[in-house]
Amino acid sequence: MSRFCVFLNRHLLLLGMFLLTFPVVAQESITDKTMIAWVSPANLEQRGGSVLTLDMANPDAFDAIVFGEIRSATWMPGSSTGQRLERNQDSWPQESVNADQFIQIAIVYHGKEISIYRNGNLYVSYLSPGEMQEFNLDASILIGPRHMANQLDCFAGRIQDVRVYPVALDSDTIAAMKPGQEAKGLAPWLWFDFTENKINDRTGQWPIIKTEGDVKVEDGALCLGPQWGMLHCRNRIKEYVSSLPRYEFPEKLSEQIKSLQSNPLVQRFAESRAKLASDPYRPIYHFTSPFGSLNDPNGLCYYQGNWHLFYQFFVEGGMNDIVWGHAYSDDLVHWKDLPPALYRGPEENCWSGSVCIDGDLAIATYFGNQLGTMVATSHDPLLLNWEKVTGDTVIPIPRRPVEYQVFDSCIWKDRDRYYILSAGTKTEGEFKTIRPAWYLFESEDLAHWNYLHQFAEDDYASRTWDDGACPYFWPIGDQSDPETARSILLNFSHTTGGKYLIGKYDRDRQKFFVHRGDFFNHGASTPCGLHAPSAFPDGKDGLAVIFNVNYGEGGYSYGCNQVMSLPMQLNLLPNDQLGIKPFESLESLRYDPVGLNDQTLPANQEIVLNDIQGRSAEFDFTIDSQKADAIELKVLRSPENDEYTRIVLYPNRGYRAHGVGPGHYSVVDLDTSHSSLKISAKRPTEQAQVYIPQGEAARIRVFVDRSIVEVFVNDCQILSARVYPEQENSDGVSIQAIGGDALLKSLEAWKMKAIFPSSIE
Repeated sequence: MSRFCVFLNRHLLLLGMFLLTFPVVAQESITDKTMIAWVSPANLEQRGGSVLTLDMANPDAFDAIVFGEIRSATWMPGSSTGQRLERNQDSWPQESVNADQFIQIAIVYHGKEISIYRNGNLYVSYLSPGEMQEFNLDASILIGPRHMANQLDCFAGRIQDVRVYPVALDSDTIAAMKPGQEAKGLAPWLWFDFTENKINDRTGQWPIIKTEGDVKVEDGALCLGPQWGMLHCRNRIKEYVSSLPRYEFPEKLSEQIKSLQSNPLVQRFAESRAKLASDPYRPIYHFTSPFGSLNDPNGLCYYQGNWHLFYQFFVEGGMNDIVWGHAYSDDLVHWKDLPPALYRGPEENCWSGSVCIDGDLAIATYFGNQLGTMVATSHDPLLLNWEKVTGDTVIPIPRRPVEYQVFDSCIWKDRDRYYILSAGTKTEGEFKTIRPAWYLFESEDLAHWNYLHQFAEDDYASRTWDDGACPYFWPIGDQSDPETARSILLNFSHTTGGKYLIGKYDRDRQKFFVHRGDFFNHGASTPCGLHAPSAFPDGKDGLAVIFNVNYGEGGYSYGCNQVMSLPMQLNLLPNDQLGIKPFESLESLRYDPVGLNDQTLPANQEIVLNDIQGRSAEFDFTIDSQKADAIELKVLRSPENDEYTRIVLYPNRGYRAHGVGPGHYSVVDLDTSHSSLKISAKRPTEQAQVYIPQGEAARIRVFVDRSIVEVFVNDCQILSARVYPEQENSDGVSIQAIGGDALLKSLEAWKMKAIFPSSIE
């Protein structure tokens, strides 16, 4: 009998009675699949580990054979954020195998149907609540932890064989398989066994093999535990390359400037700015990315006569290509684009961090996605050329339970040592409540780092689920008396937004003791709100700080989404209060001044200021509230009063001002509910407390710039929001005293110039 069969995609040919096999080349990507493992759990009480995980970094996704995560002693298909998970597992069978027995577990993904088989028998089947995930040869293969991003839960036991087929197999085919033996006519996408007490990659497609922790191979099985252990395999080491070209620049300033004048990328930036300048929602005196989009500001610093702003530059508008964008300025206001400072590779993307200056050396630290803390240095005049210390991460993401976490970081030098502060969380109390934590590391050479301890103590100001991202730590105020000297820790919470802690730094114990703290934004950071800070000493015992501000309705459809805030100055006030005001250099943008003085505001009469208007303008109000219950300001107001952004001051209507002064705080609202006719308002009213001593006038400075409004009150409070007025004539200003008369002592208004030559003023 003759037989003829060809499986071209599997590289298997069956001609007559002769079987010929060739090296298998795994197809690039799979969606439908069958994951199989022969496994013996060390115990049935363990929770949440995986016997086989396919893990993608971009997008952050995984599928896994997981044991006991939702229900004890129960097999389940793990997936990223539970997208393909059936959470009601009360009726699912519980495992009863002894520790000296092996069972076969298989999970089949076919369309949206997910089926689990135990020893070839159906265990459970259901329809996935979410979309199925595609995996390709960039995936990581894990045995032990269920996900690269969460490796605390780890499987303990023995595994004889794991494999993945790029098709959905039936129960008979699965049941016929034996560990360590080829399934005839089927080409695996992945196959590992442990015969001859070795880790055997049977497909030859996953050659990068690494074990960590409590792992060994004996008696034909991979043995994990009883402590944490992991097998991690890759098809290739991916060197991530940005779509933006990278340039090397000369070391002398004059030569650098000459080179930049003809640089193709700088020219592309200028052309893009000119093209996007007509967008009605693109600010003209706030920093925006030249194209793509931006996220957190990073590494703000002052170096050899210039301010440098680095920022997460989303080159393609999404999260697939993130570099550190770069611009410089002599006044923190007028910016000139430079090519990116830090490009991705070996890290997948360049996330948030900071810069410190050590003599002529600029030192950046930041989170390298998938790797850990990165350190890079530069010493040329415009900080154009950067070199990554060791060419790799200097503080790797821990792959096993440790005392610290690795995420966004800041860096400083004290005496002869360098210090990195890494953001993270900790759990506290009976209920293991999530709280922010910052982890301190020390180094003599920037390459080798030792973990010291948690940094902050007595932090009662942060909130549950804060995570302390984008940290920046530095002294603030007069440092001459060690007893009264204060330091500040700026940070960002993905739960509650931008915030700060003020307290005392003990240099000998290297601990920060928190006295008080508060918010920079007054509501969630998204949509439309203030986001993450980047700061640097201003040379006057304070800090310069810039935030990014999130987009609102429409998102990426607008010519710019996120923008940078105005540059602000932070300084220490009495009673450890924080002063915050716009940088003085913003005054260089003013033109066409208009003013009013000593105008009575009759109760409950809105006064439209016909000679004062603008969509890119500054308005500086000084108001004596007198008998008024509230003072209402409107900017970006339409003539019909159907579109406006509203600012309301409630004098002495806030909390008691314990520890600050007599009486109560005042309250300020920034209300965007009527800022646009067509674009739905999605940001609730910003409401902030501000201390204005009894009898003192309120100074309210309002900056509007097309799609952003920033309000500074008495140089000690900030409120910000994105707005999208629909009507071209929504540029008016009005004022009203509510409940009683008040006095407008003065109002000064200016139109504001553009900070980029290509912008339309």
